[in-house]
Amino acid sequence: MQRFLAINHFPIRNFHLTVRYENMQRRPVVGVHSHDFTELVVITGGHGRHLLRHSSYPIAAGDVFLITEGMVHGYAEADKLTLINILFHPERLHLARAELRKMPGYHALFMLEPHYREKHNFKSHLHLPIQELTNAIVLADAMRQEINQRKAGFEFMATALFMQLLGYLARYYECSQTPNTRALIRISKGISFLEQHYMEPIKLAELREITHQSTSALIAHFKTATGMSPIEYLIHLRIQRACEILRSKDLNITEAAFQVGFSDSNYFSRQFHRIMGLSPRSFIHRNR
Repeated sequence: MQRFLAINHFPIRNFHLTVRYENMQRRPVVGVHSHDFTELVVITGGHGRHLLRHSSYPIAAGDVFLITEGMVHGYAEADKLTLINILFHPERLHLARAELRKMPGYHALFMLEPHYREKHNFKSHLHLPIQELTNAIVLADAMRQEINQRKAGFEFMATALFMQLLGYLARYYECSQTPNTRALIRISKGISFLEQHYMEPIKLAELREITHQSTSALIAHFKTATGMSPIEYLIHLRIQRACEILRSKDLNITEAAFQVGFSDSNYFSRQFHRIMGLSPRSFIHRNR
């Protein structure tokens, strides 16, 4: 199995976003491989099969799915199959991720669906009708043009177009009506709620009401999607926000703790050390 590295795929040094158009007629089989970057795939024509480590699924024009870093995949049985590959490093692009995380469709499509793909037999992926597919292609075309022409500010413009595409796909996913997509939207609404209200006191009962799930189902789905229980996810979220505050604002530890929703600064410090591996005070000394 091959592993493709970003150094061979991003043509512009220190800009971790590029757009590639692939015509699988020229190579109807692409063996299973993995990447050290993330790939957003938009199937623009034809049909074929998408290979994963333990399964394969039919794909056709209009299908959209995410290949996360390290995920093993490939293609077979390509018949006039054409696609757009948008390669990117989420952590190295200046994306307004805090705003994206307010969208349930973003969590469902880009965080949850890859984890549930085999469990749902690929039936929770996004499929765009012809007009919506055309709109997505227009955005990808504009993004590729900005990157290829490299005019002043092309990094900003290409990233802005990418953000627009992510938001467009997230909104459309939220409108999807298949049983599997609705299931992911329910849990993603809970995640979005935490993202927007992390600084407030939050009870499981609120999340149960938002997601329309029992406590046991809610906890199980959160662990599948995030590796954590809802409460643990909330604590991690608060610590992440506290790190942002401690880097950028001249606040003391107690003020930062209260601002992200902790009512006890000692408890905050213990949780900070557990998650970050150092005390808030040491973090401040390293980052200011």
